[in-house]
Formats: sequence, structure tokens, C-alpha cells
Amino acid sequence: MSARIFTDKLMEYLVESDLLSTGITVVRNLKQVGAPCIILSGKSVYFLGIKAGTYTGSAQSCVMERPYDSEDLYHADLTINSLVYNINDSVVQDITGRGFDDIKNRLIITTSLPPLSSILKDPLIILRSIHFASQLNFTLDEDLMRAGGDTRLRRELCSRVSRERINREVSLMLVSKHPVMAMKYIEEMGLFRVVFTFPGNSDHPIDDHCARSCIATLEEFCMLLDSIENSVFSGNIDQRADHRLICMYAALFLILSEAVYMDQNDEKASVACFILSGTQLISGDIEFWPFKTFDLYCFEIGCFDT
Repeated sequence: MSARIFTDKLMEYLVESDLLSTGITVVRNLKQVGAPCIILSGKSVYFLGIKAGTYTGSAQSCVMERPYDSEDLYHADLTINSLVYNINDSVVQDITGRGFDDIKNRLIITTSLPPLSSILKDPLIILRSIHFASQLNFTLDEDLMRAGGDTRLRRELCSRVSRERINREVSLMLVSKHPVMAMKYIEEMGLFRVVFTFPGNSDHPIDDHCARSCIATLEEFCMLLDSIENSVFSGNIDQRADHRLICMYAALFLILSEAVYMDQNDEKASVACFILSGTQLISGDIEFWPFKTFDLYCFEIGCFDT
């Protein structure tokens, strides 16, 4: 049974049971994920049949080829995502035999199939893996780490995955519980200059040393935040999540805040603002406000004296 048919049958049941008044809304023809969605009490619930899918062309989306069967669970991006809840028997099934162990050990996030073949088929898997690891404090599997450093993956990420999708995963990493862990994984795999866009003629070397220095600055900032209680970053965090994300980006690239490059008009421009504009999160006068926001946050939580 496809996800669409299942959702339609669920809707029939909800209508017959007069349950639609409980805050359930159906979003039809959801292009972003190609799946039906029910909004339940303000939360989006997507109905996805696990299918064998491949990227084609520029890979802005994944082409699904056939309906789900148990073998398709081996094509899930991660073992922890291959677990399914059997609504008939009310049990969680681990078809691959690895999902439960990976969650129990909190040590491995790995693809169900050989990592390199999986991530070359779907390059975004490597970024999702890092995101989950940084959010759940898991350790990436060594084979997955080696696969993530393959030069072919860098080419695939650049050519087949949209900047929007890359930015989304990186932003989730930066607002996760362990953003520094995520950035270190990215640097270790040689993906720092893939997930972030840099100008080609910066007066500051954009190399591995620069990447490690950026991460070290972010780490110092996060350590400082962890040591401060009753700040904007502890409690009521969701109210200013967008500010927090921008602040994390600004902290990451703080060492480049004074670096410049020659733009297309042969004028000096900010390297850091070039990078931040590439995240597609920055609007308005980006020449100063991300770092002004960063300074204001530091002042607010007592990092700087007046």
C-alpha cells in the first residue's frame, strides 16, 4: 500500500469518526517531500513509504521507483531509520538486525548497506548522518567516516545536491546539542569547503588550517555558552532560534570577519559575509549585521564588558 493510499484511508476513517475537529489538517501535493502530510496539533506528520530511490539529473529531489517491501528497509539511509512499527502486531521490527544495537550502543550511525555505495547513490546521507550524530551524541561508524572522505563524494555533493538542502542540514547541525562535533566531522572528511561557499581570491588562506581555526573559535564560544546560566541560550531558546543560528554561523567564521576578497566589480568585499550569504539565511545589510548580532549576544550574556 502506498503512502498516498494509506493517508486517504486514514482520512476516510477520521471523517467517519468525526475526528477532524481535533486539529488535523491534510496538506495535498506536498512538492517538497513528494508525500502526503497531516498537520496534527501544529506538528507535521509525513507519510512515507520506504522505496528504492535514485537521484537523477541535478538531484533536487529523489525519484521513487516502486512501492515498499521489507527488502527496501536495507535501503534506508541509516540503520536507526530502518526500524519500523508494525501497527498490526504493535511491535517495533528491526529487519536489518542492526538498528536496535546501534541505538543501544549509542556508538554507531551507519548506513544499512555498504557506506560508500550508499552515499554515492544519495550524497545527502553523509550530512544527515553527521546531523543525527551531533544531535544524539552518537559516534559515526569508521567505515562511514572513510567513505565520507572519498573525493567522489565531494564531487557528488557539489553537482547533485542543491545548496538549499546542504544548508538545511548544516543549519540543523549548528543548532544541535553538539555543533562542534558536527563541524569536526565535516573537517575530518574534507567537506568544509564543500558545505560552505568561499570566494576564490581571499586575502586570508582558506585551507585546512583555516577550517580548524574556525571550528576552534566556535568551540570556545560554545564552551562559554555552556558555562553561563540564565542566558538567551538556556531556556526559552526556541523564541530566538533564528538569532541563535546566525550567531553560531558568525562565531564559526569570526576569524574571517576582517578578511576581504575582490568582488566582480573589482572592489574589496567581506569574505565572512560572502560565506554567510551563501547559507541563504542572511538578508538585508549583511555587511555588518550578522557580526553585530553576535556582539550583541555576547554583550547580553555577559561575555563582553561595557
